[in-house]
Amino acid sequence: MKKILFLLVVVGFGLTAFAQTEVATIAELRAGDIGSEYTLTGEVVITFQQEARNQKYVQDATGAILIDDDALTITTTYDQYDGITGITGNLVEYNGLLEFVPTENTSDASSTGNTVEVQTITIETLMANVSDYESELVLIEDATFANAGETFLQYPPKGINYEVTDASGTTNFRTNFGAADYIGTTIPAGPQNITCLVGRYNDDGQITARSLADIESAAGVQNLTTGVTIYPNPVYNTLNIKNVNTIANVQILNVIGQEVISNAYNAKSVSLNTEILANGVYFVKVINTNGQTSVTKIVKK
Repeated sequence: MKKILFLLVVVGFGLTAFAQTEVATIAELRAGDIGSEYTLTGEVVITFQQEARNQKYVQDATGAILIDDDALTITTTYDQYDGITGITGNLVEYNGLLEFVPTENTSDASSTGNTVEVQTITIETLMANVSDYESELVLIEDATFANAGETFLQYPPKGINYEVTDASGTTNFRTNFGAADYIGTTIPAGPQNITCLVGRYNDDGQITARSLADIESAAGVQNLTTGVTIYPNPVYNTLNIKNVNTIANVQILNVIGQEVISNAYNAKSVSLNTEILANGVYFVKVINTNGQTSVTKIVKK
């Protein structure tokens, strides 16, 4: 329910009232009037943030929205999956996409380490209901890139579209995030499960992955090269990696794409001590001396 908060400001010798609308959820905010100022009183969770335009993608149980903060109004620092409560800003529209432009700084995180339920949808569902999924973190399964074998590129400040198709339809994977770790890597072949944020250009939906860990082979392993063997999985202490090509670097990323281990090598087989890792899911990124990359999901126990 929207609530109008009246602020009394001294103007000359009198008082002037300014109306500020409070909304409890993102769904209520998205139903607001373009150009109006709102305070989002309920907690929202950051699913992704980037330095470019100080952008933050946030969502709650009712929907999602992009916070576009080119003026750097929000100076409070947050981690991915932090909660924010009490955001004030203007509701705007850019090329059909609803955005929330903050007019005041925000408080410290109201919670940390949140989990977000990721909906699985088809491309057909996305394209037919773009407004329902704007800026939301979703999963599209068994999607194939038309440009497999080429390289993910990004020309600032705009990204590049790469056609991606599942059994239901076709959309564009757009490289909007210039700092993403997949920029410059090979576009994978075969069906991929893509965890992605939904964008929009006029009436058309688009998708963008946050990191390489969001693009996973439908079989559970992303092989951009052949001949990579990783064992055991699950791993307890030592992880063994073999490759038909010479291994140049091995990185281990957590589920939100943060690098937790990175080692340089010049060998076709390596053994990596994983005792420092907490139990959970990780992604092993193997880069060979030709610059080719493969990513494998592992479980640490």
